Amino acid sequence: MEMRKLGRVFLAGAAIMILGAWVSSAATLSIDEKGIKVATGGATSFILGFPELRGDGDKIFKMSDKKVAGKDIKMKFEGGAEAVVTVGKDNIDVKFDKLPGDAKHFRMTMQIGFDYAMAAKWKAGDGQLAAFPAEKPSTPHIFQGNATSFELAGTSGNMKLTAPQYSFIQLTDCREWNWKNFTFFFNAPILKETPSATITIN
Repeated sequence: MEMRKLGRVFLAGAAIMILGAWVSSAATLSIDEKGIKVATGGATSFILGFPELRGDGDKIFKMSDKKVAGKDIKMKFEGGAEAVVTVGKDNIDVKFDKLPGDAKHFRMTMQIGFDYAMAAKWKAGDGQLAAFPAEKPSTPHIFQGNATSFELAGTSGNMKLTAPQYSFIQLTDCREWNWKNFTFFFNAPILKETPSATITIN
C-alpha cells in the first residue's frame, strides 16, 4: 500500500516537473543595442527590433539617428519623422511626431532560433498552439493575418506579445532562403490623429 502511495507521489511530482518545463515567470523587458530584449524567465531571450517606419509597398524610412536616455529611445528617420520608444516593465510605448504624409505604419521584427522552436509551440490570434515545422514547409509563411496577439510556449521560455489594434502578423520559416531560423513581425497602422501605440509583452 505504501509503495502505491509513493508511486502516486512520484508520478504527481514528475507531472509537475514536466508542466514546469513549459511554464516560466512573466517576461521582462530591457533596452539592447539591437532592440528591446525580452527575457522570458527561462534560458532563452529574444530581441524585438526597434520600430521601422514604413509607407506603402516596400517603402522604408531609414533611421538616421538613435539615442538612448534612461528608458527612452529617441529615434529620427529620413523625411523628418521622429519617435520616442519608452520601455516599461512589460510594455513598450511608441510615439511618433513630424510624420510625412506617406508614412503609413511601423514594423517590429523578432528572430526565433531553430533550436528553441523545435522544443516550442506558437499561437497567433484566436488559433491553437501549434508546433513549429520540423521540415521545411511547402510555403515559407506559417501564418499571415490580421491579429493582435502572438504567443510562444517552449521548454526554455514563454512569452505573449500583444500588438496594437488592427495589426498584421506574419511568422515565416526562413529555411526557404537557407537561414535556419524563424522570423516573426507585426505591422501596426499609424493613426495620424493619435500617432502612438502600445505593445505589451508578458
